[in-house]
Amino acid sequence: MFLNSASLYLLKFRFGKNKFFIIAVAFICFLVGIVFPKIDTIYFFALPVLVNAAAKIKGKLNYAGKYGDFTYGTYVFSFPVQQMLIAKGLINPYYIFMITTIIVFPLAILSWKFIEFPFLKLKHKIK
Repeated sequence: MFLNSASLYLLKFRFGKNKFFIIAVAFICFLVGIVFPKIDTIYFFALPVLVNAAAKIKGKLNYAGKYGDFTYGTYVFSFPVQQMLIAKGLINPYYIFMITTIIVFPLAILSWKFIEFPFLKLKHKIK
């Protein structure tokens, strides 16, 4: 799936005038893949189109980084949180995703504010 999305990006895929139609068809295919799990191969085509479409949206989300870089905290905390949820008996990936997001986002913010950012301010003292 990553290869499909990266290919769309590297080929500079343009949605053009049919942008909303392409996104709507991809979204419908994505929903069909959720409702009918036996044809989940549709994800390999629909999800990369949706990811690329979302990445090209201009708006308030383009400025999300002005509050800090929470990506590393998300990376560090998400796997242990997911493993704890699985150990507690959750097996539905959608529930795991939602609960992980609710737990990890505040942890990532705290990590940025109290660990990562203070250490980045010390970076100039090393040189």
